[in-house]
Amino acid sequence: LDLIDRRRAQFRICRRFYITRRKWSCSVRKSSDQVDVAYLAYEAYESMACKIFLNICSEIRKKWPTVHRICVHHRLGNVAVKEKSIIVAASAPHRAETLDAVKFAIDEIKKKVPIWKKEVYVDKTSKWKAN
Repeated sequence: LDLIDRRRAQFRICRRFYITRRKWSCSVRKSSDQVDVAYLAYEAYESMACKIFLNICSEIRKKWPTVHRICVHHRLGNVAVKEKSIIVAASAPHRAETLDAVKFAIDEIKKKVPIWKKEVYVDKTSKWKAN
């Protein structure tokens, strides 16, 4: 997938009357277990992942009805060090709903979405990692 554009994600969740926005993103770390990482390789069961993303958004809307907009973008393929691999954003009239909704989304994504990552190291070795 394309690079994650934070401004595009923010645009998708913004409306002038929803002043509270929260976003969370994750960048690829330079090292893991004291080994230098070159990039992460993400793979997914894409059609199922998309359905689960939609289900998570539906659950958010049920739990926090005032959450107006939600944006989830997870990259696939190779993601270099310091690049963002995922962004989750939400907007609502109040801060508490956005904080809770974004945290819920992150936790559910890690538990339910069939996305796998392989750490590829500078020395060309690699290792599959759990979410």
